[in-house]
Amino acid sequence: MTDQKKVSAFIIRDFGDAGTGEKFKAEAVAPISEGAFTNYQAAGLARKPTADEAKAAKAPA
Repeated sequence: MTDQKKVSAFIIRDFGDAGTGEKFKAEAVAPISEGAFTNYQAAGLARKPTADEAKAAKAPA
């Protein structure tokens, strides 16, 4: 099995992936696999982050 490329995703609302057991919080930017991103985007759960959202996610808390 090969590792899938990760992409940044802006999470639109809280949800859990029953298949992987991962949980996501709304308004967060998370690294997820390209395949999962495609599925989450189609379901209206995630989208590509804006430049400002991506920058804020990388800033120290």
